Amino acid sequence: IEGHLQAHRRGVAGGRASVPSAAMPDLIFHHYDASPFSEKIRLVFGHKGLAWRSVLQPNVMPKPHLVPLTGGYRKIPVLQVGADVYCDSQAIARALERLHPAPTIFPHGSEGASFMIHFWADRLLFLAAVPVLFGKIGPAVPEAFIEDRKKLMGGGDFRAMMAAGPRFADQLRA
Repeated sequence: IEGHLQAHRRGVAGGRASVPSAAMPDLIFHHYDASPFSEKIRLVFGHKGLAWRSVLQPNVMPKPHLVPLTGGYRKIPVLQVGADVYCDSQAIARALERLHPAPTIFPHGSEGASFMIHFWADRLLFLAAVPVLFGKIGPAVPEAFIEDRKKLMGGGDFRAMMAAGPRFADQLRA
């Protein structure tokens, strides 16, 4: 991990950046730049004005610094806070809100509605959008990425999913 750890501070409007106390462990964020799930958490860091450390992970296996930390979980993002490890962007958002409640990411008590929208966007919308995106950029997708995602999909046919892009585009428009 040495050499891959970078520190970040993202301020928010009005300069209300929170400063970690000596007792608060570093926020260590395992991610890769192109992950939309990682971007969501980077936006939460910025909204809350949190300093965080970055560990860039590969977007395909192997992930020798991540998998041992998570006990086999291979997806991104992952947040490390001291001895605690949070996998999945929803679990990370909840942990950040609990550890750093101000400013909140749930205005006016909207936590339930926010997570309902989060579920819809991350599962239903994302699963419909992926074939559309990869249908358009398919020839440019590295073979290693395709092979990795096939394994993640339980042997699914990634190329058939890319070919289904136009059908899913219709579903998105509906």
